[in-house]
Amino acid sequence: MKKDKIKLIQMLLNKNGSNLVVDGIAGPATLSAIEANPQISDNWADEELSNSDWPDQSTNGLLNYYGQVGENQVRLHLPYPHKLAWDTGTIVNSYLCHEKVHDSLKRVLAQTFSHYKQEGIEELRLNLWGGCLNVRPMRAGKRTSTHSWGIAVDYDPENNKFRWGSDKATFAKPEYDAWWSFWEAEGWTSLGRSKNKDWMHIQAANF
Repeated sequence: MKKDKIKLIQMLLNKNGSNLVVDGIAGPATLSAIEANPQISDNWADEELSNSDWPDQSTNGLLNYYGQVGENQVRLHLPYPHKLAWDTGTIVNSYLCHEKVHDSLKRVLAQTFSHYKQEGIEELRLNLWGGCLNVRPMRAGKRTSTHSWGIAVDYDPENNKFRWGSDKATFAKPEYDAWWSFWEAEGWTSLGRSKNKDWMHIQAANF
């Protein structure tokens, strides 16, 4: 239902001069067009622009949807091997994530492998894993991090540091566009593409 609403907005924006792909995904191009055409989108609530039914990232929203922190975890067996970002000699073939995001996360990674192949993954460092489940507070606040529920993943943190914007973060480059489309089709939120910071971080929760 939400994707149908986003498609309708995209069609209305195209009639007003935008050149969007009508795919029901509220990616950066769609969000930019919405900001430029508030007369079209003023009546649409922010949650209707979400690509999925993931909850908002408020503590209550996360607790109501995912349960208590650190619980309901399952093992995700990876479609291609990862390396610890801080110790690339250590190979990661699986990791824990919340049971509700397991299938979605596996689809994203399977699409990544199908599209980029092992050579492309190595070249773009899409296998440098920075962590998933980690019960802790947010780095820049007192609230509990989405990592605490096992619903957030970090990739290649060394080249996508917390305070870096699109001028420095490698994940902002166009060669990663397909990768981002896989995440966004599943409704995952990139802090980099949404807030232009912490480009390493991707979560199954909406702002």
